[in-house]
Amino acid sequence: LGYNWAPTLAPREVDRIIESTWGKTYSCEHPVMKEYCDERCIFFKRKDMVVPVMSSTTLEQQYVNFIRTDFSGSSFNLRNVFTGFDSHRVLPGEMVVVWGDTGVGKSTFVHNLAVRLSPMAVLWGSFENHATLHYRRGIQIANGMTEGEVDSHYLQHVNSLSSSVAHIDTLFAAPQVSQLPKIVALHNPRVFVVDTLDGLHDPTTSDENVRIGRIAIALKELATSLNIIVVVVHHISKGQTVDFKGNRRRLTLHSGKGSSSVEQKADQVWAIEE
Repeated sequence: LGYNWAPTLAPREVDRIIESTWGKTYSCEHPVMKEYCDERCIFFKRKDMVVPVMSSTTLEQQYVNFIRTDFSGSSFNLRNVFTGFDSHRVLPGEMVVVWGDTGVGKSTFVHNLAVRLSPMAVLWGSFENHATLHYRRGIQIANGMTEGEVDSHYLQHVNSLSSSVAHIDTLFAAPQVSQLPKIVALHNPRVFVVDTLDGLHDPTTSDENVRIGRIAIALKELATSLNIIVVVVHHISKGQTVDFKGNRRRLTLHSGKGSSSVEQKADQVWAIEE
């Protein structure tokens, strides 16, 4: 580089400055880097110019903190939610995929789960059912009522049951997957339900398998970055319920519709069968 760029400094001082800074990578949060941050930078969106590398000491401390953390308000154990289940805990940062055949009751099962998680805050992305059906189903589950009983109640009362599902907020307009981090962070839930994965949009591709794969990756990143539980209702591939002879067969880890990224990114896969 020569010494012309610093004519007032002695050559040895220039050499010292270059040697101490050459090859050093500063993070995007460095005061100087932050001041001149430009949206044209290829790292602007994620601001991840420096890939984090952790020492074993740092990992050990993180593990100690994890073991000593009280997750009672941010996780759940299926044994405490449903009668007859063995102990099975779901922790923040995990993505659970629930799949099964059409009409088997995937959404109803997850809705039962969400209602019983009170007072944990739940954000429900309802991309298949309209608002009235979604609300009525929640009231039925929470209060042990039939559809007719819910309708009869509201013919006489303005509102006295919504408190039973007050911990659930619902998103009905299906967003683009790129909008999810901002939307979910704004509502700050402990659990985010996606019903169903097919309902989310990714306009960057017209390939269905690629779209499903990208959405699955984005949802897992969402669970990790916001340290929340993401529960995804997903369809299975056509023909997964019967073999070539027409006999019913068990669902497997690879029965999901579309890209294998769904099961690869999931921490847990729950299959519902008749």
